[in-house]
Amino acid sequence: MSHFTHFGEFLLVWFGILASNALYGNGTVTCPSGRNLTTSEGILMSPGYNETHYPDSAVCIWVITAPLDWQVKLIIKFVDLEYCNMCSCDYVEVRDGTEASGPLVGRYCEAERTTVYSEGRHMWVKFKSDIANEGRGFLANFTFIKLRKKKPVILKANRTSQFITSSKNPTVCGSERQCTWVISAPEGFQVQLTTESFVFLSCHGSYVEIKDGPTCSSPMIGKFCGNEKPPLEICSLGNSLWISFKYNSTRDLEMNRFELMYRATQANIRPQRKFFDEPVINSDHWKSMAVGIACTSFFLFVILVACFLKIASSRRFAGLERTTSQIELNPTESSIVESNFSNDMTESLLE
Repeated sequence: MSHFTHFGEFLLVWFGILASNALYGNGTVTCPSGRNLTTSEGILMSPGYNETHYPDSAVCIWVITAPLDWQVKLIIKFVDLEYCNMCSCDYVEVRDGTEASGPLVGRYCEAERTTVYSEGRHMWVKFKSDIANEGRGFLANFTFIKLRKKKPVILKANRTSQFITSSKNPTVCGSERQCTWVISAPEGFQVQLTTESFVFLSCHGSYVEIKDGPTCSSPMIGKFCGNEKPPLEICSLGNSLWISFKYNSTRDLEMNRFELMYRATQANIRPQRKFFDEPVINSDHWKSMAVGIACTSFFLFVILVACFLKIASSRRFAGLERTTSQIELNPTESSIVESNFSNDMTESLLE
């Protein structure tokens, strides 16, 4: 009797496992919804993987939780799903956290191997299929890795051009998937940063961040990804810049790349005069500007004097012409007076 009891329990467990993976009814499949996986490693797969095609209208959700100070590493080994633009038909979706509203890590529907990491200790994974055109499905495995904070790389800037480039090797930036550089120039110099190339096809947690100073708490210059590219040239106010490259998956390393050139340049800070009795210290630049202003003022003065002399000469010439015309008119006027006088005398004699 005990043998039948054990056999019956075995059958119940077996059918329970099958039912938890897929419950068929009216053409739909119910997968684990919100199942919390806490084992140090495990496997995720679509229903019917490696046996038949996955069913229509399937929705499977897993939540993977690592211990404190650990993170989840998910390796997607195989993907054979119906492909649509932007993976809108069938897909595997990975997010940070425990909810569907968490930050998107990536959405996958093509046959490619990729590795993704959680930002913290939780990862949310969803498999979804539509009503038609199934494939073989997907297969992934997960494990937990210890978070290790990687120290920034200290770079010394000089007058020689040097470069910072992205790497396709995921071990370069450590388990946090973040590379940080601090560029320092000598006192009295600034850091000049030039963008040689910047290609970011995705902004899903991947970006380059630049700050004006030596730490992550320094003033923000900008966060750049996708179409938002860094300026062609950036110059620090002080003598240091803080640069960070953050990514979410190995696919981001393949899709996104950049190259930044840096060097030290002489600080060009304009002197200020605080008190009127203090001497003004002019650099060569300001001396050349003062000479230029003096020369320009002299030429303007010469032009004004020439114009004044021209106007005075014109007025004097006009006065001489009027005087001459008056002299020429006087004899005529006297002859007219004499003529009138003689006529008056003749008329008086006739009377």
